[in-house]
Amino acid sequence: MSKIGDGKPGVTAPKQQSKTETAAAKSGVARQLANLFGMVKSSAAPAAKPVVATTVKQTMSAAPAAKVALAQPAAVTTEVLPSLLGPLRDDKMTECIDKAYNAVYQGTKVPSRAEHAELMDFAKKLRAENPEMTAVDLRESLVAELRKRRNGGDTVTPAKIQKFVEEAVSWTATCYEGASRTATPAEMSEWTAWANKTMAEHPEMTPDQLSSAIMDAVRNKATGVTSGSSGKVNVSKLIDEAVSWSSKVYGSGERAATPAEQQKWKAFADKWMEENPDFTPSELSSAIMDAVRDDMTGMSSGPGGKPNVEKFIKDAVSWAAKVYGGTERTATPAEIKKWTAFADKTMAEHPTYTASQLQAAIQDAVRDEVTGATSGPGGQPNFQKMIEEAVSWSSKVYGGGERAATPAEIKKWTDFAKAELAKKPTMTPSQLSAAIMDAVRADMRGVGGPAESAPLDKFVKQAFAWVFELYMNQPADKPRQPTDREIREWSNYAKEQLKKNPDLTAEDLQSVIQDGLRRALENR
Repeated sequence: MSKIGDGKPGVTAPKQQSKTETAAAKSGVARQLANLFGMVKSSAAPAAKPVVATTVKQTMSAAPAAKVALAQPAAVTTEVLPSLLGPLRDDKMTECIDKAYNAVYQGTKVPSRAEHAELMDFAKKLRAENPEMTAVDLRESLVAELRKRRNGGDTVTPAKIQKFVEEAVSWTATCYEGASRTATPAEMSEWTAWANKTMAEHPEMTPDQLSSAIMDAVRNKATGVTSGSSGKVNVSKLIDEAVSWSSKVYGSGERAATPAEQQKWKAFADKWMEENPDFTPSELSSAIMDAVRDDMTGMSSGPGGKPNVEKFIKDAVSWAAKVYGGTERTATPAEIKKWTAFADKTMAEHPTYTASQLQAAIQDAVRDEVTGATSGPGGQPNFQKMIEEAVSWSSKVYGGGERAATPAEIKKWTDFAKAELAKKPTMTPSQLSAAIMDAVRADMRGVGGPAESAPLDKFVKQAFAWVFELYMNQPADKPRQPTDREIREWSNYAKEQLKKNPDLTAEDLQSVIQDGLRRALENR
């Protein structure tokens, strides 16, 4: 039971102006590097002082400056290599400390030498616990630690309780009264006593958990869920809200709970509270809402009831007929009988299935029969239809135009389908169809086939173009091209990952390179 509150750019040479223009020359070197999450680090070399030409002689004298700028060597691309994925260097951790401190104090305070040393020890401890930690991970941990220190650690104090009450009353008034206001002396007294009582009962609570608990309690009183800090839960209101919402979403329209429903769900609530004595009003509200919704959607036939299989069948037939037949219709008696037998057999084979899993199995089976993926409950999968659909869709999206599967493709993917079923005999037709679709799509995208023969050079080039465009604002028409060394080392990195996990596919390796490059950029 949960508890309460739970690439550097090259040198730009100045453009020489004509003699009739007033500005003679301007030179400068700029470098701007944006990190992955929008934080910008700018380091510009001092710009040459502009020479303003007022005479022809002065204009002529500006030319040597331009020649000097043109003669400067082009900037060398900073390589991004897998070695950056190793444990963070101390200098990088120092940079993370500075950025985290600035994020928390917004430039109003700088760490003392002693505090910086403490934070470095904290960072080194995190690095030892997780050598693969990225710079972003470290910054987030440092920010959390600094905020905790700033706010007085994890100790609940009277001042914090007062602050939590003020925040809860203000927020609740804004939401439910239309305007923010301060807590009255009576409210401050009531909720401070409640907070002290809660802390006595749950001494392990952190300030954040207590803050959430106070917020929930104040809101529950304001919305009528409880009669106050020491009042009982208004179960009738919770039932009314659950029935009203569920009937609006799943029924024919919003309505009030009937007396019979009040009685039924009141009994459910009493039993639930008896089994969960440490409940919060919010937890009870969620339990009632879930139970009422499950009842209306057929997930159960009432408190403690079994799934409503007939409703699942009717919903599945109606949906499949509308989507694939063009007209919604009800299930025939024969269909009810056929799919009920299928549901019974499915539950016998999978006794741990939840109502949602059974509903999905019925939906898949009905759809597979309507679309021809199978010949009915327990029928053989229609390999050819699945393959034709996969080839048609993939060729349209990745091949430049929709087309039919060739005889060679039918044979190739039929062999694949049979091999998949041999490896996983319990696969459903829908799962097999998805596996065929994934394999055909991967093949057409050039990431199919064995991982051992994957085009790693191509994957590395694609990763650099994509990652630098997405995170470094590299123009799409001028993609960042990896160096020969970057191609070689990232290819070797992918091969090492494949050795560690032989089950990786070619598509997996593509993702491994992309994710590794992204994380390496974080650590640069």
